Amino acid sequence: MHKVEEKFYVAGQIFPKDIKNFKEQGFQTVICNRPNGEEEDQPIYSEIKKACDENDIKCFFIPISPGELDPGKVFELNSIMQEEKKTLAYCRTGNRSVTQWALANAKDLDAETILIKCKNAGFNLNNLKDVLLAIKG
Repeated sequence: MHKVEEKFYVAGQIFPKDIKNFKEQGFQTVICNRPNGEEEDQPIYSEIKKACDENDIKCFFIPISPGELDPGKVFELNSIMQEEKKTLAYCRTGNRSVTQWALANAKDLDAETILIKCKNAGFNLNNLKDVLLAIKG
């Protein structure tokens, strides 16, 4: 798990058995950015959602294919983040989730701040600098 901001973390694939531990760590929201069926041993979203429901954690499904940039999905993530709850977003490695976070914050934060936060979390998103600058306007 990688901390991006005080209330936003990203991770690689999680499993239903992990959810109770996330609840104990104070997470209130889980976001699945991984489409179902990418790998055979991957739990499907409904299994994660069921475990979240059992632990009183909000759960959202915003699947992103590798390389996908979908403004609607960025907006959806931004709306969820506005609730300011401790959130964990996951995909296969965390890269798609942190990319979505970066894009969702591009209007409010400057590109350098975003890239530094991502780097501190273990992700190099320098290839997105021009996109982040374009979103900022």
